[in-house]
Amino acid sequence: MFCKGDKMLDWMQTNPVLVSGFLASCVAVWGISTQRSISREKNSIDFESKLNSNRKYIDDLSKIAEIMNKGPAELERIASDKSEGFNEIINILNEWERCANALRRNVYDDEYVYKVFGSGVMTLYTRLQPFIIIRQEVNPRFFIQFTIMASSWMIRRHDEDSRHAHTQKLQELLKMKRECKVTLKKGDITYADHSGHIKNFKKAVKQLKKQMKV
Repeated sequence: MFCKGDKMLDWMQTNPVLVSGFLASCVAVWGISTQRSISREKNSIDFESKLNSNRKYIDDLSKIAEIMNKGPAELERIASDKSEGFNEIINILNEWERCANALRRNVYDDEYVYKVFGSGVMTLYTRLQPFIIIRQEVNPRFFIQFTIMASSWMIRRHDEDSRHAHTQKLQELLKMKRECKVTLKKGDITYADHSGHIKNFKKAVKQLKKQMKV
């Protein structure tokens, strides 16, 4: 009596061309996928290198920092009357709009770009909000991909920070539990004290679980 494995082996032996064709297709798909991944990473590294050595970008960023320090009203004024500083802000936003489009088309590696530029991009997006809002009132599609990219990264960062906070809290709870056991073993506390520690521990665990469900 043949089992399923025997039937499969028999089928493979009687259809060697189909089997070899299937394996070749799998290898080809894997090769293309790997090549695309390597290409995205290389493109991301090239983008980082060019941006960090782009003198105009660095100068524009320095100019923008001065403007942002003057407050939201100054950004709104520049966005409205296109006065000094307008072109520098537009250049920076256009640079990141192009990057966002490249990420959307899988030209760059999102994880790589996020890790290298995430904090800076989110800061730019947050602080340039008054300028962006005014310009998007003129045309809602201005910097739309940059807005989507920065917003998604901010959500991602919030989730990462939340997980990190929960991990730290969990480590504190485990430490509390270990210390409680050690102290009881040494006989340094009474049973009543130990019960109090356990109650506090269980309460803290319950609170942590509620937070992680939010």
